[in-house]
Amino acid sequence: MTTKYIVNNLSGQTITNEPILRPYKVYTALLTQTGINPPVATVLENTLGFIPTYSYNGTGNYSINSSSGFTSDKTVVFITSESTDIIYSTQVSSSEIIIGGVSDDLMSKTSIEIRVYL
Repeated sequence: MTTKYIVNNLSGQTITNEPILRPYKVYTALLTQTGINPPVATVLENTLGFIPTYSYNGTGNYSINSSSGFTSDKTVVFITSESTDIIYSTQVSSSEIIIGGVSDDLMSKTSIEIRVYL
């Protein structure tokens, strides 16, 4: 049985829509980090099929690790932070993404979205 969504538009008409299928799997989380600890994630959505793990590599440099779940040339990372630091990400391999540019203890209210396209 397929779930249908009912949407009322501004004119008062009722429209039924099929669920929206994404062309990617997604991991969305809010990150915090203190001292020399790895980031801690509050996961908002995860359809990757695995849970990424985080590690601290040095001041402002962190790894996101998986068991070969970050498909090369099909993985996109979006990071936003309320700090003024410039955050960057680099995919090192199918099992590791590096994020950096944030000073220690400033990764508060930082959001991350990882998309792995099918």
